[in-house]
Amino acid sequence: MVKKLSNAINKTRQKEVKTEPLLKNEENRTTKQSSQFDAINDANLLTAQAWRVRENFKRLFEQTGYLNLIEVYEKWMKNALQTGVEYVVDVVKTFERHLEGIFNAILYKTTK
Repeated sequence: MVKKLSNAINKTRQKEVKTEPLLKNEENRTTKQSSQFDAINDANLLTAQAWRVRENFKRLFEQTGYLNLIEVYEKWMKNALQTGVEYVVDVVKTFERHLEGIFNAILYKTTK
């Protein structure tokens, strides 16, 4: 699930890097570029929004009860959709089709 969100970030970054060359992968940035990326993150580019969606998604794995999980997921989904980031929206739609399996995987700490 996190991998799908990471792929959405990468696709968004690849699309946006044409106009924002500082959106290189972290390991390929110089110190100066890293500082500039921090400024871009603060500027709320689509790539930064997609990254925040993924990081917020990770909070779902901290939930222990079904009702808590549903509540946190619904908030996450609403925020993710509000970004309007094309690839993130696609991932949310995929998650919605497989929601029961996703919730079970999170609650029972299974993978796949």
